Amino acid sequence: IRFSPDGKWLMSGGEDGMVKVWDLQAGKLLYEYQHDGAVTSLDLHPSELLLASGGMDRCVRFVDLEGLRVTGSSPMDGSGAGVSRVMFSD
Repeated sequence: IRFSPDGKWLMSGGEDGMVKVWDLQAGKLLYEYQHDGAVTSLDLHPSELLLASGGMDRCVRFVDLEGLRVTGSSPMDGSGAGVSRVMFSD
């Protein structure tokens, strides 16, 4: 799980492949999307409303949290295990 810097949102990823964005103040689900395998990692961009998620499907997906939409995905080359970690750098 990851919290937004202001503490208003929670992002969760699960074994079912679902990534969910929750509004904690309203107590409701804002957005969800799916990987084709368990979600293994989530990270928030330090200065933009951008979420990255990685999964056992060997794909990294990027979500614009302002527009609440997947803006891109990047499958890993080769074979082997899924994405072990996604991380933005400063």
